[in-house]
Amino acid sequence: MEKAGIKEKIKEEIVIIKENKSLIWDIAKKTLGVILMIIGLAGLFLPILPGFILIILGLALLGNQSIKNYLISLSRQTKKAKSESFLKSKNK
Repeated sequence: MEKAGIKEKIKEEIVIIKENKSLIWDIAKKTLGVILMIIGLAGLFLPILPGFILIILGLALLGNQSIKNYLISLSRQTKKAKSESFLKSKNK
């Protein structure tokens, strides 16, 4: 009976370790993606770095959902800035 209990505990520990590895890998991918995006943006202005390629690699590591969320927030910020500038020009 004790052997069955020990085997179950070992199986539970293995599942927990696998879940943690998956979480660590996800965090590492997102961190590396953001770093590549930042370096890529700098590369757009510096002739030494291949900015466009680094941005694409960063976006690929971030994944589709992150890209979608970023583009949506960027779109909202742009619309807000346009409406604010329109209101300021209208009030002058």
